[in-house]
Amino acid sequence: EDGAGEEEEELASARAGAERRSNALAGVSAAAGAEEAEDAEDADGLGPSSSDLPSTKRGLLDRALEYMDYMKGQGIVGDVVLYNCLISTCGRALDFERAESFFWEMQSLGVQPNSKTYSILIHSCLTCGEGDKALEYFRDARGQAGVINAHL
Repeated sequence: EDGAGEEEEELASARAGAERRSNALAGVSAAAGAEEAEDAEDADGLGPSSSDLPSTKRGLLDRALEYMDYMKGQGIVGDVVLYNCLISTCGRALDFERAESFFWEMQSLGVQPNSKTYSILIHSCLTCGEGDKALEYFRDARGQAGVINAHL
């Protein structure tokens, strides 16, 4: 019976951890989704004016960073999808240094960049006026196993 009780406690703990991770990931995804919806509204002419965009995107970035801090505080390591969202959000907010720092952080935590990661990072470089960096990352991506050239 004691073994069954311990097993139930471990299962409950694992479920709680999965729920915390799911909630944190949902928050980051919501911030990224709100940004995509904002871009769609902008294209229709229904969204905020052009002068509002930098502060709006900065707000979305701040919100995503809050979720990331929460996850780190809970000991949750994000996956490649989370880091792709963060890099994209930083690039859209014209914060290339932070985008690049997330690219290096993910690798230091054992999260390997994929084709989409490189595509997002290169797009962030170009959006932020970092053409030389874009070319450097493009060359790096082409040398990585498993990175599909069509995505670059």
